[in-house]
Amino acid sequence: MHSIIIDKLGPIEHAELSDNKFMVFIGSQASGKSTIAKAIYFFRTVKDDILSMFIKKTTGNMVNASSDEKCVDHMNKILREKFLGIFGSSRAMSKEMQVTYKYSDETYINIKLDNDPSYKNHNFIMINYSHNIIDYFKINDNALMNYSSVIPESEITSAKEEINNLFHDIYEIVYIPAGRSMITLLAEQLNYIYTIMDDIQKRTIDLCTRSYIENIIKLRPMFSNGLQGIERDNPIKVRNNYKNITRAKKLANNVLKGVYRFNNGEDRLDIRNSRYVKINYASSGQQEAVWIVNLLFYYLVQGKPSFFIIEEPESHLFPEAQKHIIDLIAIFQNAGHSVLVTTHSPYVLGSINNLLYAGHVSEECSDSINKIIDSSLWLKKSGVSGWYINEGTVVNCVNDEIGLINEYIDEISNVINNDFDKMLSIKTNFDEEAGINNDASI
Repeated sequence: MHSIIIDKLGPIEHAELSDNKFMVFIGSQASGKSTIAKAIYFFRTVKDDILSMFIKKTTGNMVNASSDEKCVDHMNKILREKFLGIFGSSRAMSKEMQVTYKYSDETYINIKLDNDPSYKNHNFIMINYSHNIIDYFKINDNALMNYSSVIPESEITSAKEEINNLFHDIYEIVYIPAGRSMITLLAEQLNYIYTIMDDIQKRTIDLCTRSYIENIIKLRPMFSNGLQGIERDNPIKVRNNYKNITRAKKLANNVLKGVYRFNNGEDRLDIRNSRYVKINYASSGQQEAVWIVNLLFYYLVQGKPSFFIIEEPESHLFPEAQKHIIDLIAIFQNAGHSVLVTTHSPYVLGSINNLLYAGHVSEECSDSINKIIDSSLWLKKSGVSGWYINEGTVVNCVNDEIGLINEYIDEISNVINNDFDKMLSIKTNFDEEAGINNDASI
């Protein structure tokens, strides 16, 4: 099982937690939910960075690298730039900042700051690898043949499997950031805007959002016929997972209140009776949710193990739609994928708790529970972790007995209700003293 230790990164003073199949982070804005999510993204995608480096090294396409530069040295450059691209300048970071990610007992990467005066850069980012990763770099410094511009697919597949085994991670990582509606709003201009931007301009966009944009640009053409088109293009995969895909498609349509299509360069939602709305004129909730449901559905059909990091899936959605999107995420997770969700919503937590409770009591009364919540949605408590982030610390908020997530978000409801009760009490006392009878029956 993977684990991460964070010290003094952004708002996080200290955090230690293990990855799980379904992770939920709750807490107020600026508490550090995204910081942890982005840190996990950083380390979980190192394997992709290494594969990309080897491909470029093999074909002689490594930028800013001499032909005899060692893999570990070039990897350090890549990861420093990546860290800054996710978290911003290290100059304002605490000198005690340190993050360690353990892929297994013997495999880890550590990031920390070095303030040695011999370094010309303040808060220089230092990267430390476990011995087996260092050994892997050394073995592969000169191991790959030079294929000029084309590498056989079998070589890439073999290298990818070897790297995945080293990092104990077979998952493709997909990041879905908060603030998605602006990207959707610019949907028709997205290709043009992103294409004309140079590398310096692209680096002004944080790396997680950049990854999300590039994923959308890559996949949009595949949705020319909507979700049904994705199904038709993958008949065998759909047949092997028909129930889950059918239910997921229905949930996606319930969330969007329509069907997304990329038609003749135009992003739109088909409503009904041949009516449609261009996505940049759709509701804010539809704009926020459209690529959550599209990406979940696409990867569900593809069937390749994937790890989704989704920030605030509830954004701008009515409570019923929030339930539908959690149901969709549950189907995705139960199909062999992993998910990390950050949220502010009691409706999201309530929906997750219902699915957890269904999984908890299913052994005793599965047939009756299945009539209320379909078994494809049930969550097992052993696969779900919940974390409450507050004042720089991270607290496990899952009830050990039945595995439900304690709804810290609802604490504010008590404050609001108490204020109302106090005002109601004052009004009642005033009316009694004034001799006013407020009995509704009179």
